[in-house]
Formats: sequence, structure tokens, C-alpha cells
Amino acid sequence: MKLFERKKRTYLVSNDPKKLQFDVIYDFISRSYWGQIVTKKNLKISLKNSYCFGLYSGDKQIGFARDHRFRPGRVPGRCVRPGKIPG
Repeated sequence: MKLFERKKRTYLVSNDPKKLQFDVIYDFISRSYWGQIVTKKNLKISLKNSYCFGLYSGDKQIGFARDHRFRPGRVPGRCVRPGKIPG
């Protein structure tokens, strides 16, 4: 996978899996009406089998998107996409 990073002002969009903050992502997902039934185990599998992006402000992850179509052995799921990068 080719790493992608784009910075604009204090915001960074990255597909680097090492930067993803699992607890933050799980919190995002579990707050949605459909995500309340997603277990941490299933989410880890989904992330592993997806093409993921994080949106960061400094060291804090403030957004997340995943596309499950790009990886073999994918686990079907949904995307939570941040809005346009402010600024």
C-alpha cells in the first residue's frame, strides 16, 4: 500500500495504519445507531481488511474513513467520513 499524507494548516489526512487510534475510532463507530452492535474484535478485523484514512489535528485523531472494497478478504461494513478539511 502506498502511503498518502496531505497536510493543510493544522490538519493531516493520512492512510498510515500506524497512526490510527483504535479507541478513538471505536468511540466514533459506537456512537452511531448501527455501530452500537459492533464489537471491538469485529472492528479490528474490519480495519485490518479495509483501506483506512485518519483525519488528525496535531496528535489527536478527529475523523476516520474506511473503504472495504480495496482489500482481499474484506469484511463488509460502512464508512464514517469526516467532512471537508476546514480552512
